[in-house]
Amino acid sequence: MSTVADFATAAISATAGVVGTLIIRRGQGRDTDRTVDAQLEEHRDGMMLDLLRAAREERAAMQADLERWRAIAAHLDDFDLALSHIEALLAAETENERASVARSAHAFLGRIEVKRRAQQQVRAEAQLGVSVAGLNEQAKKGS
Repeated sequence: MSTVADFATAAISATAGVVGTLIIRRGQGRDTDRTVDAQLEEHRDGMMLDLLRAAREERAAMQADLERWRAIAAHLDDFDLALSHIEALLAAETENERASVARSAHAFLGRIEVKRRAQQQVRAEAQLGVSVAGLNEQAKKGS
């Protein structure tokens, strides 16, 4: 009987040891899972912030491109209007029609000239601002 009791005691001890080890490992696995989950969440957050930063940079680049395209589109509109005036001048048949089309073309040229002068003024003011900023910076470095 003592052999059977010893065997039963050994079996119970072994089972308790295995169960205890499994419980400990399970707890460690949970801690590892939590750590991995936290690292994964941190990585996802980092990626999300990188994506947002890249999206903002792309939006800014597209906005700059759009501004350039708007300027080009305005020039194309002026060019189309100039072509329409040329076509009207060529198609005019009577003297009154030619005079009317010529007045319209001269008015168009006047508007274009005003626009060109305004653009030159804006460029000159921008250049002046850049020059003043450069001089101020040089003065600060010199002081």
